[in-house]
Amino acid sequence: MIQQKILSFHSFTYHKLLLKSLLQKTETKIWQMLHKYVARSILSAVQPQAMRNGIFKRAYEATRAGPPKYPISNLDFILLGGGFIFTICIMPIWGLKQVPKWSEIHNSS
Repeated sequence: MIQQKILSFHSFTYHKLLLKSLLQKTETKIWQMLHKYVARSILSAVQPQAMRNGIFKRAYEATRAGPPKYPISNLDFILLGGGFIFTICIMPIWGLKQVPKWSEIHNSS
């Protein structure tokens, strides 16, 4: 009876260890599969996919520094640039030149 309990305990321990090792192997395989899938998806997004019109195309287009995709007209460019120059340079200078006139007008009373 005692020997049977010991055997059943050892059998239980053996099965428990066996199950644990199987789970660890399965978990390792799952992690390997996930890692492989993620690595493949990243690489497929980065590496050139196929030759189209003689130019290598990528799976996604990364943003790049450079001129705008849809350039603005020269007039719009001058107006935008002129607006910034006016705001940053001309208005403060004009304001500084107006100070004496303003003080002459308002402090003469």
